Amino acid sequence: KEVEPTIFYIGFNMDDAVIGTAAGEKSRKLRQAMSLAVNAEEYLRLFLNGRGVPAQSLLPPGLFGYAESYKNPYRTPDVAKARALLTQAGYKNGIDPATGQPLRLTFDTGNTSAQAMLQYEFLVSAWRELGLDVRIVATTYNQFQDRVRRGAYQIFQWGWVADFPDPENFLFLLECGNARSKSMGPNTANFCNDDYDKLYREMKNLPNTEQRASLIKQMVSIVETERPW
Repeated sequence: KEVEPTIFYIGFNMDDAVIGTAAGEKSRKLRQAMSLAVNAEEYLRLFLNGRGVPAQSLLPPGLFGYAESYKNPYRTPDVAKARALLTQAGYKNGIDPATGQPLRLTFDTGNTSAQAMLQYEFLVSAWRELGLDVRIVATTYNQFQDRVRRGAYQIFQWGWVADFPDPENFLFLLECGNARSKSMGPNTANFCNDDYDKLYREMKNLPNTEQRASLIKQMVSIVETERPW
């Protein structure tokens, strides 16, 4: 009946050697391809009775900087484009050239319930269609938290509920100083991008003006391309 200032997302551990920053353009295209495989509308229909808005950016509706007209190019399912990106990344048909086998990744979760496992299987099935071998690693929430603390994870699912109704309260989730591996902060993707951080510092204390909206738009564009979520 109403949209809460809340988001849920699939994140990538940007410290990971395969899907993270260190692999450069190769991993960027991998993250883009995996994003294109997921059908958020179908996910909402199957598991949330259609209740929810497919997220296009970090910002939920109702917050300053949210643009209703903005459509993230990696949020509309496109298997053909995803396969082309995988080929460009060096994983044609999902095959890891180092092993000759489907690229194996882990999807780490903190929920072992039957309902949750169905949701996770929906996601890994989408990636399996690309030829990727994504294994679900389901543990208790405490064990999952410990794996995140140790950096022993690749793909995960998390969310955020607004502490206060300002875009800073969502955009700070990808600021480098808040990276889990650096400060045990809420940036569980361990995303670090100098351009994003510079824009964040300039944006965070501004009033809601056109200047602030422009800075937020640039930040959203960086996240769109880099795909830490």
